[in-house]
Amino acid sequence: MSSRVVSLPIGASTSDAKHNAPTPESAPGSRADRATDKAPHGAPDSTPDSAADNAPASGERLRGLVLTHSDSVFRLLRRLGVPDADVPDAAQKTFLAMASRLEGVEPARERAFLLGVAVRVASHARRARRRDPIAREHGDEAVGCDTRTPEVLTHHLRARQLLDRILDSMDDTLREPFVLFEIEQLSMAEIAEELGLPQGTVASRLRRARQELKERLARWQREEGGS
Repeated sequence: MSSRVVSLPIGASTSDAKHNAPTPESAPGSRADRATDKAPHGAPDSTPDSAADNAPASGERLRGLVLTHSDSVFRLLRRLGVPDADVPDAAQKTFLAMASRLEGVEPARERAFLLGVAVRVASHARRARRRDPIAREHGDEAVGCDTRTPEVLTHHLRARQLLDRILDSMDDTLREPFVLFEIEQLSMAEIAEELGLPQGTVASRLRRARQELKERLARWQREEGGS
């Protein structure tokens, strides 16, 4: 397994993640969304008792995913180029898509599968933004409240902004495996499965992304030293 190399502060502010997280009751497959239509009189019941019994369990399972992984989803969407103003909506879409496929996902794969869904939602959001000239002109630079000292906060913010600029300029084929491995801590095998790539391709793209990051950091350090 390759060691993880990022030394920049890479955590994003996610204090609003749980506040803006989708409500499981509104997701497909939740208790609020279950059909209540009765079968015609005399017709056989086409819904096995086990399916009805499993519906509450699915709702609870989705609720647990929202509570446990909202921060990761919000952070990943931001790191993959979704503007802050659009992140709550993208997170909602991510959990709705997850809800529709939850029964086919093994519990051990829940987080990796959920983040794979978030990657695809972020890709759609980037394409939509590229088609919208107004959205391209008005990026948002919201900075949440922080209790750290101004000096520490300034250093952290500059490092985060630098990483964000590098990631924004990185090709999506490099950025996605890099963020999933270095920031979200997925394994090579998990990334390969969720992106539909051979593990060798993931490893190659990760090496290229690391090299690009290293070169950009070295350039920044030279510029800082000369200023």
